Amino acid sequence: KNETLPVELINKIPKNKFIVGYTGTMGMANALEYLIEASILMVNNDEVHFVLVGDGYLKESLIKKTFGNSNITFIDKINKSQVQDMLKLFNICFIGRNDTPLFDYGVSSNKYFDYMLASKPIIESSNLIKSPVELSECGVIVAPESGASIVEGILTLKNLPVKKLEIIGEKGRIYVRKYHNFDSLSTKYLKLF
Repeated sequence: KNETLPVELINKIPKNKFIVGYTGTMGMANALEYLIEASILMVNNDEVHFVLVGDGYLKESLIKKTFGNSNITFIDKINKSQVQDMLKLFNICFIGRNDTPLFDYGVSSNKYFDYMLASKPIIESSNLIKSPVELSECGVIVAPESGASIVEGILTLKNLPVKKLEIIGEKGRIYVRKYHNFDSLSTKYLKLF
């Protein structure tokens, strides 16, 4: 069941900006250092704002790298039931992966499904790994471990008409509801056995 965010949290997110959002753990597996690099590269772009929601052992170092920058906001971890309400405040969502063979056989991250259920276009910084973003065409995939590539992807999505962004985001919602529901997944498992 979804829970509404408190007003004080909503007020931390700037209005009239193109919001690039991230929710989840701030750890090495999510390649957030490159999202931070992108925010630094875009520090003079007053139309784009970055919002990172969550906790993790890398959070303090990410905050230090952006100290004094006005284009980024860090928000503490929220309840899982509040994530969908938070995602409503984002224009696009970020998922990052490092350039490693570890992901050659796919990924399983709840972030994909949260973002897709919210009908949000996704910028994914990773190799082509048959991820849900690639399979559903619900966003753009840019080179991993590159802040400059992330900036390019952000600007690609930002420059699209709002209606086109909505269509891209809706592709994700349709895909996740069709292929990642219990009926579909259980049928696949039954076929394996």
